[in-house]
Amino acid sequence: MNKLGFKLFLSMFLLSMASASMAASLTIHVRALNNDTGLLRMALFEQSQQELFPKHIEKARYQQSARIENQQAVIQLHQLPPGRYAAFVFHDEDNDQIMDHNWIGFPQELFGFVKNYQVKMLPPKFDEVAFDVQKENLQFEIQLQDF
Repeated sequence: MNKLGFKLFLSMFLLSMASASMAASLTIHVRALNNDTGLLRMALFEQSQQELFPKHIEKARYQQSARIENQQAVIQLHQLPPGRYAAFVFHDEDNDQIMDHNWIGFPQELFGFVKNYQVKMLPPKFDEVAFDVQKENLQFEIQLQDF
């Protein structure tokens, strides 16, 4: 490997190490689920996606699911880059990967947001439940609600 190739390799290696050290982990705990059926699902939206939040979970930047055991579940994301995010979680009891709604449009599965925002009639706006990720590891406990 010539000097230019080595310098390029070293630069790329150091850049990847620096970006990895800036990444954080996000852990979401959910307890008191009604049962162990299905999965707990999370959709994590970046600030640039706030117009999609929370209705278009299929377009969320990050999606993750976890098995439910003893009526609780933990979802973890690693290597999350710094930024502003909002998370939406729901208990997908029928395991169809979508949030079920009744004919009026009200949710039929338990759901929740970081900061435990309580929905009255409309879902929260992105900024009402957003949180900032820097390089630290974040943990949240979310209480699910029904409508």
